[in-house]
Amino acid sequence: MLNNEHNPIVTETSAGHASNGSITFNEASHAPASKAAITRPSRVVPYHKAAVFDLSAGNPDLFPIAVFPETLRKIAENMQSVYQVPVCLPAMSALAVLSGAAGASVVVNGGYKDRPTRLNIYVIPVAERGSGKGVIGEALCRPLSERSSEMAAKHRQTIAGVKGELGVLKKEMETMQRSAANAKGAERDNLMATICARSERIDSMDREAIKEKTLLIGDSTSEALAKALEDNDEVLFSYTSEAGGAVQVALGKYSDGGDIDLLLSGYSGDAVRANRITRKSVGLENPCLSLLWLIQGIVMRQLAGDPEAFSRGLTARPLIFDSGSRREKDNRSTAVFEYANEWSSFIDSVLDRRLGNGAPLEIACKPEAREVFAKFHDESIDLERGEFADLTGELSRWRENAIKVAGLFAIAEEVGTVSAEIAERAVRVVRWVGFNYLDLLQAGRKERQREELARVLEVVSNAGGCIHLGELDRRHGIKRERLLAVMAANPGVLEIAKLKTSGRPGETLKLSDKPTLPTKVPTSDTKVALVGLSEGGTS
Repeated sequence: MLNNEHNPIVTETSAGHASNGSITFNEASHAPASKAAITRPSRVVPYHKAAVFDLSAGNPDLFPIAVFPETLRKIAENMQSVYQVPVCLPAMSALAVLSGAAGASVVVNGGYKDRPTRLNIYVIPVAERGSGKGVIGEALCRPLSERSSEMAAKHRQTIAGVKGELGVLKKEMETMQRSAANAKGAERDNLMATICARSERIDSMDREAIKEKTLLIGDSTSEALAKALEDNDEVLFSYTSEAGGAVQVALGKYSDGGDIDLLLSGYSGDAVRANRITRKSVGLENPCLSLLWLIQGIVMRQLAGDPEAFSRGLTARPLIFDSGSRREKDNRSTAVFEYANEWSSFIDSVLDRRLGNGAPLEIACKPEAREVFAKFHDESIDLERGEFADLTGELSRWRENAIKVAGLFAIAEEVGTVSAEIAERAVRVVRWVGFNYLDLLQAGRKERQREELARVLEVVSNAGGCIHLGELDRRHGIKRERLLAVMAANPGVLEIAKLKTSGRPGETLKLSDKPTLPTKVPTSDTKVALVGLSEGGTS
């Protein structure tokens, strides 16, 4: 169990901005512009990594709801009570919606070296079907959906005027083209310059006329997602309460290969080009995608078991967790979601700032907070080099996600800096998600480790009992790093020996002198099985 879990956060009353939906900072001090007494976590024990590694720290019952800002916490707890779901489901869903509302309009500076960190996160909760995940998602996304509808209606009105002007311009172009065909000298040159300018204007208006303005998108192909990003300043929120189709698209069900590039770039902001068969390709320079995909356990197994999704880092970026949400007997309560208006006001205020087209709001990360994030990163490195040597890179986004969550906490608490206290709280959330996710992978990991060991043992046996590491890489594609991970997961089976030669010493792989072989060597058709999900055993 984590040291932090044994040291409860001290909650006390401190001065802060009233939760009235307004986001206004005092630029000189980064303090809220007005004060009111609120209750929120204000002190966290000093940073400690896991002293005794225990994946049960990711149990849904141990979700650290106390570290959430009051604005998010009271909404999550109210939904937990009304809809009979574990509090982690509405809490993390609300965080995702806040991320989608903020888009690229807020960044954290100083969290990691000299790179600004945008606050877009990918949240993928696992929940049993019929357990209320759709109700939670719809209620939280309603402010975004309503604002999106208003924006689309306004755009349609604008386009109606644009189309009228286009008709006039195109007729004028035809007249000028006929005149230019009969003109000579300076008169022709002047007409051609005017025609070129008009042509550029018409092309620009044509592109604007076919745009579809929105703030969020549901299930879609990668081509449709790329087009929607292009139409909306490359910023979008993807939400679906049954994301099985979205995951299938990402894994390549409707294309020759997985449609992973756009999701990778949407998280990191890297330039990407989406090729389309029937239309011109879409080039995105700095896409910013946030997402909330609610999935069932069977979809989780497909995602986590996909080799390309794992090797390319698609599964490392999202905050994936089993919410523990299951269908429950009705408790006959007449309680209702009482914070709908307050939530709408808050999300609207975030959208107002984003759609005001101002420069991104910069939240400064204090040096002490940066150190918290650095130590959290080091913790993930220790895990990847030890207990999880077979999951190289899978924990690589822990620090980045913690910085993003800390920035979202700062927005919710209306402060202009990320303190060590906020950083600690964000780390606790991301660590909980990380441990929960690693626990989901346990059964599949053990099977995969046995499969990898069986393959290496077969190669060594066919090579006469030992094989040079260079040959192992060249002929069988088993690189040293992967081999070391297999050996770490299966201690006492294999060993690397140095060969004495006249030149540079070589290295060979062989069975240990007294090998401890696994009790079960799986057949080649063994399938990855992820159990323990809230699917209720559905396959």
